[in-house]
Amino acid sequence: MIPTAGPYLLPLLLPALREGWPQLQLLLREAQTAALVERLRAGSLDAAILSLPLDADDLRGEPLLSEPILVALPSGHRLAQQKRITPGSLASESILLLEEGHCLRDQSLAVCDSAGLANHRDDVQAAGLESLRQMVMAGIGIALVPELATLAPFGAEQLAVYRRFQPPEPKRELLLAWRRSFPRGDALQVLARGLRDALAARPGGDAPSG
Repeated sequence: MIPTAGPYLLPLLLPALREGWPQLQLLLREAQTAALVERLRAGSLDAAILSLPLDADDLRGEPLLSEPILVALPSGHRLAQQKRITPGSLASESILLLEEGHCLRDQSLAVCDSAGLANHRDDVQAAGLESLRQMVMAGIGIALVPELATLAPFGAEQLAVYRRFQPPEPKRELLLAWRRSFPRGDALQVLARGLRDALAARPGGDAPSG
């Protein structure tokens, strides 16, 4: 699974996997999207949790989760008093990004582009979401982060706050993907639906239909 999803999804998914598929031998690997897609095509992975958009016609997928992208702010920031953030209010802020190769970096840039924001920083880049969070807490800038990464215990730090955008909110879509030639695609489809149900059952959860 992609590293911007793995640590936040696993605590929600592992109990469902143990209960619903007790004989499943689970071997987990984190990697960026390009590496996971390559391994899927090579047959060294059966399935991967990825984020849309996915330019791979030889793969098929089942939706797992549609989660809002939030703004991470240093505690005490001027926007922390607002319940919802308008994209235009970020025009004077330094927006921090992940390193090249992370799909969340591309999604953050897409949000910036759609809002006409050109103030993202390329001189400071984080290797992962937790490093990005630390940069925000240190007051280096703000960041765009998926909702699951803002929930306890991950978002429990007092040095950062998280605010949702005004509607329509930007979201990222996570799915379970596998190669179309995989002989047990029907089983993976059932598995994906079970995982989607587990995510929808979490407090405040709402998984995508499909």
